[in-house]
Amino acid sequence: MQEPVSSSSSSPNATSSTTGYSVNRPMTIPLNPVYRHICFVSLLALLVLCVAWC
Repeated sequence: MQEPVSSSSSSPNATSSTTGYSVNRPMTIPLNPVYRHICFVSLLALLVLCVAWC
């Protein structure tokens, strides 16, 4: 009984190890706070321009 259970439990572990990150946790990239603020301001400006265009 233990051999089929170990083989079935090893198959999800093999898939998660090939992807390189956990399936339950989304892949996040640590970003410099300066770049994060620049990205936020640029997206906010794009939203304002889209609203102003209409």
